[in-house]
Amino acid sequence: MIDASYFVGEINIPNTDNVGVAESLNWFINKYEYQFMEKILGVELYNALMLGVQQPVVDQKWNDI
Repeated sequence: MIDASYFVGEINIPNTDNVGVAESLNWFINKYEYQFMEKILGVELYNALMLGVQQPVVDQKWNDI
């Protein structure tokens, strides 16, 4: 769900076009994304979101989140 495009403005991560920086950022995202999303949304809603965004036609409610 989260990638380098989210890190702009006050939360900018410089040099994400550098392979080493991009790899490190992706490592952190992969490690912590579930943990933070689960705390924000709860396990049930997070799991529903993950299933919802994998559908061929994504319901607007999942895009809104």
